[in-house]
Amino acid sequence: MMNSKNENDAYEYNGQSAVNLYGGGYTLATNNHLNLGVVFTTKLGGSLAAMQFEGKYYNSLNGVHNYKVVNDVLLLEFTLQDDENDKLVYKKK
Repeated sequence: MMNSKNENDAYEYNGQSAVNLYGGGYTLATNNHLNLGVVFTTKLGGSLAAMQFEGKYYNSLNGVHNYKVVNDVLLLEFTLQDDENDKLVYKKK
């Protein structure tokens, strides 16, 4: 996942999941709170397993509520349907 500011100083992110490209905007608030949502995805098809993985990944992104950066590692915290918290982990290349 990559992020940047656009010409209007709004934050944007984009990346590639198992099959499709995705992206959107996000806002940062106090106490490491993050409002993030999938705004666009391409509509390529893939194997059943890849598409199921991608669906879970997008659901995880839609549930993100907090972030942390530790030693160049971005941790996005999200809540699962059963109210348990989990993390997406992104390491800087």
